[in-house]
Amino acid sequence: MTDRANAETVREKIAELSDLRLQALAFRVWRAARSKQKKQRSRAMRLAPLFRAELKSRRLVESPAAE
Repeated sequence: MTDRANAETVREKIAELSDLRLQALAFRVWRAARSKQKKQRSRAMRLAPLFRAELKSRRLVESPAAE
C-alpha cells in the first residue's frame, strides 16, 4: 500500500469517528508521525497506543453482539 493510499485510509477512519476528542487525538498521531523531526515522531509513538486502546474499547462497548 502506498503512503498516499495509507493516508487516505487513515483519514477515512478518522472521519468515521464521532467523538471530537478521539478525532483530535487521531489527527495529532497522524500529523506527528509525518514530521521530519525525531522528537515529533516519538510523540506519535507515545500517543498511538492510547489511540488504539481507545478504539478497541469503543468497538467492544459499541458492538458486544457482533461475536
